[in-house]
Amino acid sequence: MSFCLALASCGGDDDKEADPQPTTTSPSTESTTTTEPPAQTDEQALRQLAEDWYLVVRKVTYGELDLEAAGEFAAGTYLEALENDVREFQASGNRGERDDRTRSLVEDVKIDENSAVVTECLVDYDRLLDPSGGVLSDEVIATRFETAAERTADGWRFVDRDQLGDGTEGETCAAS
Repeated sequence: MSFCLALASCGGDDDKEADPQPTTTSPSTESTTTTEPPAQTDEQALRQLAEDWYLVVRKVTYGELDLEAAGEFAAGTYLEALENDVREFQASGNRGERDDRTRSLVEDVKIDENSAVVTECLVDYDRLLDPSGGVLSDEVIATRFETAAERTADGWRFVDRDQLGDGTEGETCAAS
């Protein structure tokens, strides 16, 4: 998960008592302004949500992160379906072997006030292994998805996902 915190520090100690001795200083010609980072646009927030969601789903699926973590990124029946899929996968005894070349590429974001659709291409290099370590799948598959999002009081959450066509062998999603 990726959380961005902006911390600003000013030199000096604000808890010191004022110096009781008067001093003479020349007026400063420097101006200091504190600016906050610009607010994230909805498109930026949705692109970040897609990136974070992809990472969390892999970690949850492979047992590296608690399933509850997914609730920060998805909601409703889509979240419930993921939870069921993860439980089934983990109960099967199968496991995934991570490949750092696996990636999710956001291709498009369409926003309509409080709803949005994120189109992404998932290029999956991860291998699927059976309980004894035998390879069940080691093909590189590229699959395009459209994932619906809704704005909630806690920010954007994914609520549904559709696979667009069959995955294709290789590193690029088929033209849509």
